[in-house]
Amino acid sequence: AGEENLCDHFKVAGYDWDGAYAQYMKVPARCLLSLDDRVPFEIGAILSDAVSTPYHALAVRGQLTPGERVAVFGCGGLGLHAVMLAKMLGALEVFAVDPREKALERAKEYGADHLIRVGEGLPPYKQIREATEGCGVDVAIELVGREESIEEGSKCLARRGRLVLVGIGRIRPKMPLIEPFVAFSHSILGSFGARKEDLRNLIEHAANGRFDLSKSVSDRRPLEDLNDCLTELYEKKGDPIRIVIQPNGDMNE
Repeated sequence: AGEENLCDHFKVAGYDWDGAYAQYMKVPARCLLSLDDRVPFEIGAILSDAVSTPYHALAVRGQLTPGERVAVFGCGGLGLHAVMLAKMLGALEVFAVDPREKALERAKEYGADHLIRVGEGLPPYKQIREATEGCGVDVAIELVGREESIEEGSKCLARRGRLVLVGIGRIRPKMPLIEPFVAFSHSILGSFGARKEDLRNLIEHAANGRFDLSKSVSDRRPLEDLNDCLTELYEKKGDPIRIVIQPNGDMNE
């Protein structure tokens, strides 16, 4: 019913069968989308997860509408694209929240209006409330899966605000206090992956120049470097956003 990300028989290449990093692989035709000629393959690769996941969280689950305020907790690859997409979707103000200065500098490049470094000054939710004259944000998206950021996200919501949870951490977090969610009609929403329709929309947006992903490709490497690339991403060596693996050279040639 158009909710492929919630399919009862959901399967993912690389998890359920091998070959996800090959240049060519066999998949059901119903899973395919045509990539517009104006969109390079490496950008298409990023769209399919690092961009489509926050897009689904904001546009579909969070129901973000123009003129609303957004707070993004966690400015890694998903978070940076969440900042970019929130602006594309018409957000009035976007708050980027992260403990790393480099991540916040990048968030500003992707369109963040306010940068909040965790551990400096007041707690993030208080800084957000001060900047919004006590109102808070309409949508808070949490991409880390940490109890602290989930709590901060819940505390910075405006009336009828939506807290969208995307990140899954190693430690199971406690749920925020229920009373404010009842008193102010808040919502807690989970968001997993994206639908085929979301990716189709993003391909169209990319083809029409609605956003720029040129800075999102930190490196392009051959298949032989795959394990090193995964280590670099995990350990944040050089602080990459996304690394594109090219099994047999540049596919755009």
